[in-house]
Amino acid sequence: MEVGIHYDPMLAKLIARGETRDEAIRKLVYALRHLSIQGLRTNREFLIRLLEHQDFKEGRTHTGFIAEHLDELIAGDDGQLNRDTLIAATLYLQKQWQASNGLLAELPPSYRNNPYRDPSIKLEIGAEGAEISWRQTGGDVFRMTVFDSTVVAQVLCCASDLIRIAIDGVQRSFKITEIGSELYIHSTLGSSVVRRTPRHPIHQAASDQGSANSPMPGQALKILVEVGQRVSAGDPLIILEAMKMEHTMRAAVDGVVESILVSVGEVVGPGQLLVQITSE
Repeated sequence: MEVGIHYDPMLAKLIARGETRDEAIRKLVYALRHLSIQGLRTNREFLIRLLEHQDFKEGRTHTGFIAEHLDELIAGDDGQLNRDTLIAATLYLQKQWQASNGLLAELPPSYRNNPYRDPSIKLEIGAEGAEISWRQTGGDVFRMTVFDSTVVAQVLCCASDLIRIAIDGVQRSFKITEIGSELYIHSTLGSSVVRRTPRHPIHQAASDQGSANSPMPGQALKILVEVGQRVSAGDPLIILEAMKMEHTMRAAVDGVVESILVSVGEVVGPGQLLVQITSE
């Protein structure tokens, strides 16, 4: 399916029924927590926070409810979600590495014949990088360190798309879809994308560093710059119309507009390059 620009990009409606309002809310929250949609960003966490808000539970809602509680409803990254997801990704990758060759099955994860430090891996979750290290303490039990937090993790089972782990005694399943260097991971804590960090830096031209890309399907409404124009980080470049709203694309760096790759009225896709800027 292609998500168009003329209607709200709704994928599905989820409806719960209960004898009471509280029962319906509990069922709906449970369904949302166990709903796994991989590869797409959804408003799943927003909906869970909304349903669990005390004012919503008690029926104290109005047309300005979301605006009034917006900071609570779009809270930042969940520390436990990020930590546990990175642990799951690390153990999943090590288990897949061991399963890739029968000779590796009897070796500890990331085995070295001259160990001088605990094995580790560098991963990215969202825009944040992290180094996860571990030490096997017996069987499938590991002492894991991530974000200056150390926990005991035990792998209970692992398949090609699922790993179940007990972290400090709390069991949780993580559904994992691996595409290239990205792992799409879902649990009852939430959904995240984890990326494996390349071993060598990726070359990036100066013009690529400042380029503006469309974050979603939309239509170019206004072009606010010209070729050859100097811009500063934060300057508006193009206004897109998407989801019945206007979105301003801004410069990420100081530089000069090298080319404009879209015209007014043109329909653009997600990730499409709109403006190239040569960084200063």
